Amino acid sequence: MNATRMAELGVALGKRLGFGVEVFDEEAPAALGCGGLLRVNAGSAEPPRMVKLTYRPAEGAGHLGMGGKGIMYDSGGISLEPSDPIHAQMRHDRSGAAAVLAGSHEPPAPRG
Repeated sequence: MNATRMAELGVALGKRLGFGVEVFDEEAPAALGCGGLLRVNAGSAEPPRMVKLTYRPAEGAGHLGMGGKGIMYDSGGISLEPSDPIHAQMRHDRSGAAAVLAGSHEPPAPRG
């Protein structure tokens, strides 16, 4: 799954489940100073995307924030990394973003 498709999934889930979704194109990371993201993405044929999901229940009782990194390696660069266990785990770098999207399938139950 590439970054564009993951953003499309976020938009579809937002429409279906009633939460806000903002998708930022490649200009937003530059304006936010996210040079690392842009450098990693430079070897990719796919443009970067940043996705912000917002859910605001009618009766909020505090704040909860979830963040998930979703770096996609589609440029072949992962095969250039050393073969030690730490670098072998790079293929899981999209797991955080996938977990946040997966958790968004059902809005939280009301407290009480």
